[in-house]
Amino acid sequence: MNVKIYPILFLICLICVSNSHASQNNISTFIETGERSVTDTIEDRDISGNYNFYRFFGRFDQEASKVFKYNISYEYYFKDYVTSDNLDMASNQGRAAFDYWLAPDKFKLSLDAGLKSKDYKNSPTSEYERSNATIGLDYKYEELWSIGWDNGFINYDYDKADNDQLKLFTKLRGWMKFFEERLKVAPSFKYQVVDNDNSTKDRAEQVFAVSSYYKLNLPCFEKVGGYYGFGKNDTKDYEDDDRDDDLRFKYHKWHVSTDHPLIEKLDTLFKYGQLRRNYQNSPNNYRTWFIENKTSFKLYKDKIKEIGFSVPLEHREGSYGLVDSLNYIKNVVGARLSYRVKDNWELTPAFTFKKYAYHNNHDKDEKQYEAKIEFSKSLPKNLDLNLAYKYQRKDYKQKSDITLWTIRAGIDWEF
Repeated sequence: MNVKIYPILFLICLICVSNSHASQNNISTFIETGERSVTDTIEDRDISGNYNFYRFFGRFDQEASKVFKYNISYEYYFKDYVTSDNLDMASNQGRAAFDYWLAPDKFKLSLDAGLKSKDYKNSPTSEYERSNATIGLDYKYEELWSIGWDNGFINYDYDKADNDQLKLFTKLRGWMKFFEERLKVAPSFKYQVVDNDNSTKDRAEQVFAVSSYYKLNLPCFEKVGGYYGFGKNDTKDYEDDDRDDDLRFKYHKWHVSTDHPLIEKLDTLFKYGQLRRNYQNSPNNYRTWFIENKTSFKLYKDKIKEIGFSVPLEHREGSYGLVDSLNYIKNVVGARLSYRVKDNWELTPAFTFKKYAYHNNHDKDEKQYEAKIEFSKSLPKNLDLNLAYKYQRKDYKQKSDITLWTIRAGIDWEF
């Protein structure tokens, strides 16, 4: 795997901008390492296996003036799969984003650009370099409505395969508030043209999404929200999925959520939704529906200390079109306690239990026990230290049980 120059460029930019005189600067960075299971980060459980990983992320934000701000970031991500070397990979990604207000709080010009490389140990034809850029214009009228227009490209350059691809897109988005700002609706529409260098047919794609909420302000029923979206995408473009394959899919997804403040120190949230993915080059089309609930308690609060407790619950059912053995039912229950001393430190232990039951293949049934502890400490000169450790045990009905762990350390510094 080749060593890229992204870290050097990031450090050079960081040194340059740190010497400038700005009204507000912020540096945030973390390192993370351990062993994970693929299914911990991908809800489509058609991929299996464990991998050791190392991840570094660094970001610098600067508010240079009241009308101009920007950020630069760099991420390195390395994976070493335990059972197979075909997906072993290292990725480097650098990004920069700029916002300039042509008219304060009304008219904004933005630019977002990035470079990413992905190298595989034993799959050279899958290696690529990606470049992308987006320029946007936003206009906001007070707090009543806003409209934005984005134009950009995503380019994939495969060095050892005839898979080069160029995507050109335009996107309209906005939001509007009604009924004394109690109702907010935020629609978006994206049109994309895909140019392929290989024998794959060029295509045009559309993506539509709309989100909304309505503040009821009723006793025990404060707000209801929702989301609906459909379109086409590729797994290599889908940053929400931590997966290393390249599949094109068509999707529909929606959810509805409600917020219920039962008493002054007790609040509960409900969420119900569905997702459907139809893959073009895989038989494992995926469908799922889920219901989630999170109840939060404020156990104690004064001017210095605060203690909170929350209980997350989830029920999910997933099915695959042609592979019945992958269909599953998932149930989750957890507990999270937080103890915070204002402007000093915070400690958050948590425990989660997950159970997967497979319809037609009970040999894959799985129980997960996860313990996690997070600690943050405020240091002098606006420096915050963040630490986290997670231990996970997976018990299987037939195959050997496994244990996984992850440790993370980071800092946030405002100056």
